[in-house]
Amino acid sequence: MVGGYLSRKTKEWRLNILNGVHNHAMEPTLEGHMLAGRLKEDDKKIVRDLTKIKVQPRNILINLKSKRQHCMTDESIN
Repeated sequence: MVGGYLSRKTKEWRLNILNGVHNHAMEPTLEGHMLAGRLKEDDKKIVRDLTKIKVQPRNILINLKSKRQHCMTDESIN
């Protein structure tokens, strides 16, 4: 179980792992996973490339949105 809180001092979110035991086996791939299945192969390459150069996840989504107006990630960005 994971608990989270916003630090008043640093204004950053902190997570505490209350129980480090997983309640199911890890999947070897994300095939068929609802969120992972939304990206096309070229979108996945963009994500891999931007991740390798340490682009922040939010900026990766903004990049995908700007290149793919029809991309399902549009719902994730406000």
